[in-house]
Amino acid sequence: METEIIVIVLGTLFTLLLLALTIIIVVAAQRKKSKLELEVQLLEVKRQKDIAENTLISQEKERQRVGLELHDELGPTFAAIRFNIDRIKQKLDKNELESIAKIADETSSNLESAIGDFSDISKLLYPVILVRHGLQKAIDDLVQKADFDPSRSVNLVFSIDPPKKEIVQLSIYRVCQELLTNASKHSKSNNVSLSVKEDNQQIQINYSDNGVGFDAETVNRGLGLNSIKGRIEAIGGSVEMHSLLSKGVTYKISIPND
Repeated sequence: METEIIVIVLGTLFTLLLLALTIIIVVAAQRKKSKLELEVQLLEVKRQKDIAENTLISQEKERQRVGLELHDELGPTFAAIRFNIDRIKQKLDKNELESIAKIADETSSNLESAIGDFSDISKLLYPVILVRHGLQKAIDDLVQKADFDPSRSVNLVFSIDPPKKEIVQLSIYRVCQELLTNASKHSKSNNVSLSVKEDNQQIQINYSDNGVGFDAETVNRGLGLNSIKGRIEAIGGSVEMHSLLSKGVTYKISIPND
C-alpha cells in the first residue's frame, strides 16, 4: 500500500515537473518569438524611415537643381536681354539706327536660348512630354540630349508596355533622367548603355557606363544614389549599384509591375 502511494506521489511529482518544464519552454519560446517580432517591426520601421528620408532627399535635390538652373541659366540670359533693350533705347535716343539691327539679332538669340532653358527647366518640374507622347518618347528625348556630345555614345533598349500606374511611369522617367544627367555631367564616359525591360512582372532598368566611377564605400551617397533609391523603394522596388574608380558604374533596378 505504501509502495503504491509512493509511486503515485512520484508519478504526480514527475507529471508536475514535466508540466512546469513545458510551461517554461513555451514561455521562453513565446518571449523569443515576441523579441524576434519586435526586431522585425523595428527593422521595418527603420526601412520605412529610410524610404521617407530618401524620398525627401530626392525632392530637395530636384528643387535645388531647378533653383540652380534658374539662377545659372535663365538669370544671365534675361540680364543680357534687359541690357540689350537698354542699348536699343540709347541708340534710338541718339538716332543711331544702323546698329540697332545687330543688337536686335543678339536679343533674339538670347530669347531663343532662354526658351530652350525654360523648356529644360519645366521638364525638371514635370515632364509634359511624358503625358503627351508616352514613356518611350520621353526617355528617347533624354537619350538624345545625353548623346548630344559627339564623344559620347548612348545605347538605349526599351521593350516594355507602359505601366498602368502613372507614379511608376514617372519614377522610371526620373530615374533614367538622373542616370543620364550623371552620365553627362560627372561620369566623363564615352559609352553609356541603358535598358528598360520587363521580366516576370518586374520592370528591370539596367545602366552602365565606362566613366571615371567612384569608390562606393566612401563617396557621398547623396550624389544621385539616394535620389534613385528613394524613388524606387517608395514604389516597392530595389536598387543595386556597383562602381570602382576608373571602372565606371552599373545600376540594376527592379520595379514591380502590378
